[in-house]
Amino acid sequence: MPNLHAFSPPAHWGRSHSLLWLLLGSLVLLYGGLYNGFPLVTYDTGTYLGSGLDLSVPDDRPLTYGLFTRLASLNFSLWFVIFFQCLVLAGLLLRYLEVYVPRARHPATRVALLAAFVWATGLSWISCELMPDIFTAIGLLAIGLVLLGHARTGLGRAGLLVLALVSAMMHSSNVLTFSLVVAGVGALAALRGWFRRGWLRPAPWGLSMAAVLAAWLVLPGLHAAFGGEFAISRAAPAFLMGRLSETGILEKFLDDNCGWNKGYSLCAYRDSLPNTAAAFVWSDKSPMNQTGGWNAHLDEYRGIIGQVLTSPRYYPYLASEAAQATLRQLTHALHGNGAPPACGIDTPPWS
Repeated sequence: MPNLHAFSPPAHWGRSHSLLWLLLGSLVLLYGGLYNGFPLVTYDTGTYLGSGLDLSVPDDRPLTYGLFTRLASLNFSLWFVIFFQCLVLAGLLLRYLEVYVPRARHPATRVALLAAFVWATGLSWISCELMPDIFTAIGLLAIGLVLLGHARTGLGRAGLLVLALVSAMMHSSNVLTFSLVVAGVGALAALRGWFRRGWLRPAPWGLSMAAVLAAWLVLPGLHAAFGGEFAISRAAPAFLMGRLSETGILEKFLDDNCGWNKGYSLCAYRDSLPNTAAAFVWSDKSPMNQTGGWNAHLDEYRGIIGQVLTSPRYYPYLASEAAQATLRQLTHALHGNGAPPACGIDTPPWS
């Protein structure tokens, strides 16, 4: 009998085959950029790109995505940046399809499902933006594979944990979001007995928790290493104050505290506070910018935020606004080519 094993394809053929399907899945996710003719940008893109070029820490956002754009562009083209974003996302999504849609055995079927996702959602428009937003999804998908025990090898699990850590550091809100998600899953598992039943193992959960908690130290350390402060975001108090202004909680606080013995700079503006967080932070006519900008009042803002968060009288308002904001985001999220033009409708990169 002939030796049939002699005619088996080499192992690297299978790896090359998988890589080709991965690249094809990446091209599917790249549709938004290809359709636009340029990587999609928003108002904040310039700050991220500038921080990567200058290696300077912005006041209002992490340096991490700027460093990523500097490295991923290969000093040649911003197309490489969104391609790498799509490559990582495609690898994670194809792995989820492999695990949870076992009937889709052929890679072509999985890529076809991925194409359906792109057609039915705004997935491609976000993955093709020169913005760190897509790393929220990337980080949570990576954490999910670790928590559910679907990393193929120990090295693969380590890679997913590193990816989760880096993704948490891409956006200042990711640090808190990822920590709350992993902690929430652990609390739910303890209450429902998932650890006891083996549905969720303590070791993967502990490693995931350690990875996201590490971001609280690694990100400030990164900023300090590049000449900034040991902080996640220097301007975070200003953005939180904008949110308090938008919800009306700031007005309630000032009504309670702007007496003869209080010297808050915002007391003079308590009857004319902006109705939106964006106006509070960015408008030239906002109380913050009329009194020196966020750097002039960070200590005051931190004090107000601390008092709001530690005063039970404001808890019902905070809970109500959080619930309303959640419902608005879940029911009013749009997709499609809706990125706002940053430098004019007729400017090709922003069209």
